[in-house]
Amino acid sequence: MRDLIRLGRALWDCPEPGFHEWKTHRLLVQRFEELGFSVQEFSGIPGFAAAVGRPGAPGQIALIADMDALPTGGEGLYGHFCGHHMQLTALYGTARLLAEAGSSALEEICFAAIPAEEYVDLGKRE
Repeated sequence: MRDLIRLGRALWDCPEPGFHEWKTHRLLVQRFEELGFSVQEFSGIPGFAAAVGRPGAPGQIALIADMDALPTGGEGLYGHFCGHHMQLTALYGTARLLAEAGSSALEEICFAAIPAEEYVDLGKRE
């Protein structure tokens, strides 16, 4: 439990704009790989899909969490005002708890962290 709280705080401490969530990406990829998940990273943008088998295999259910933060109004400053840091913590926590329990349900789930859910900073995204 303490590890999940630390993860949530670490994610809170590195809010990043959409399509620029590289610190968040690396942190979570490492966590999922440590659990033994296969990770398929997206090409050229942050974000990934992780699964016990092949991510995106037919019949898998996708559990999705957003990675981006919102601008605070200060130049280049962002914050997780929509709670995406907690979505990501819950996504990882669910995967970890199922893995630790040896749940067969893991074979049917693909965990995905995706960039840029918020419709802001469009100039930076181009």
